[in-house]
Amino acid sequence: MRKDNLSIQGSILTWLGISGGIITMFSNFQTLINLADWARVISTKWASFINCLWSHFFHFFKIEIHVTAQFQITMALAMVSMAIGAYLTNSVSSSVKEEWSLRASNVFRKNILLAVLLFCLAIFLGNNVISFVNWSEHPAIYFSIFVYVFYVVYGLSIFVGVSHWPLRAGITATFSAIFFSVVFQKAAETLPSFEKGHDLNSVLIGAGFSILAAILTLLIAPPIQFAKRLIFLLLGIFILLGMNELSKFEIDLTPNTNDVRS
Repeated sequence: MRKDNLSIQGSILTWLGISGGIITMFSNFQTLINLADWARVISTKWASFINCLWSHFFHFFKIEIHVTAQFQITMALAMVSMAIGAYLTNSVSSSVKEEWSLRASNVFRKNILLAVLLFCLAIFLGNNVISFVNWSEHPAIYFSIFVYVFYVVYGLSIFVGVSHWPLRAGITATFSAIFFSVVFQKAAETLPSFEKGHDLNSVLIGAGFSILAAILTLLIAPPIQFAKRLIFLLLGIFILLGMNELSKFEIDLTPNTNDVRS
């Protein structure tokens, strides 16, 4: 009975994380592509819910954070939920059993320390260099090169951090992290900025939650099981995007009753 309860809890946490992650990422496309009416309703309602939730939470600490940080925090919690779900399911299921246990060596490793340093470098590049350089004085190619350098460093930090995982799990995690980062960044560029102090708070809080979620995932999640959940999350995002694009064609699926009568 206890194993059944753990399996159910693991499944619930897994699908809560996947569903929350799908809607969170899909909502960020609202400023990037033209959404169909149904998709716009989902994105707007979810964004309003997240804003209400985190605004009230951080109000107790007298902190205001940018909407992009709110999405980052939500996504971080979705990842942790998926990680716990993967661990619980793996612990009790004989059919998907993966050799894995909670131990300090899952986190306290040289490659993870190096990954954190690389991640901090990526954050520094993204939030300091880009602010101090007057890009209007340089050819556009310079900014493109900077963006590529940023994502190379960021992607490298993720891949190094999961280099002790099986290769396919590491590649899945790295691709997912880069994809999420690109979507968040593109969406953030279209939104109004907060004042400088609020921007700094948002960057630190968003990055802090992302790092904490990554550490907890490395500690808890069996790599292969977690990678499978990431694939489901990505598939869910792409399915919603595909449905959104199909909706724009306004295909009429109403049956032609006149033909049936004749």
